[in-house]
Amino acid sequence: MNAVPSVAAQPTPKPQLADIGVSIDNRTFLSDTERLKLIETAWTAPDGFQWPYSERKDGNTIRKKYLGPQHFSGQYSVFAYSLAKQGVFCKPCALFASDRIRGVSLDRLVKSPLQKYDHLSGKDGYLTSHLANAFHEDCCSRAKAFAETVRSSAGTISHKLHTSASAELERNRRALGRIIQALEFHGRLGLPLRGHRDAGELPLHDRRGQFQGSTSTDGGLQ
Repeated sequence: MNAVPSVAAQPTPKPQLADIGVSIDNRTFLSDTERLKLIETAWTAPDGFQWPYSERKDGNTIRKKYLGPQHFSGQYSVFAYSLAKQGVFCKPCALFASDRIRGVSLDRLVKSPLQKYDHLSGKDGYLTSHLANAFHEDCCSRAKAFAETVRSSAGTISHKLHTSASAELERNRRALGRIIQALEFHGRLGLPLRGHRDAGELPLHDRRGQFQGSTSTDGGLQ
């Protein structure tokens, strides 16, 4: 049985960082958020996607072997198709693998796309064999540790922001309480909320007026 070169899916679209093929070319410039999204978002075919296939010659018969959605779910959810590179990558390996493993350069599914679809799963399948590699398991461990670290950092930042917002809210509540007390106090005594004088320039010590003086934190009602 001989595999005939694969048929491409469709013309290359404008590259986007959400595309795994584009992302690995810009790996050093990816933010933690972008990297985390790539890891955790399962790839799904866009609308109108034409699934690529390879033709395999079996005797006198040529059979089409298609890439399909089953190759991106379950244990295969670590894989993603790159529209820009017209092939399949392993996300954890593409993002976290070293350039060489025990002196051997990494290529298909890691540095370059898999574009042969005649034998993807099952015994000795391209995807199945990749999942069994020790370096793949190591990259998955790195990806998991990275995701946990990013989530933990985000949680810490969120907690700090929440704490800061709560403190500001409490300060505002105290200030509003003083204002309400001052309004009630002035109302009971029939005092005006304006200053002591109705016209002319006020001396500095007299500019705040009755209301501002009674709501200050250094005097009046607390």
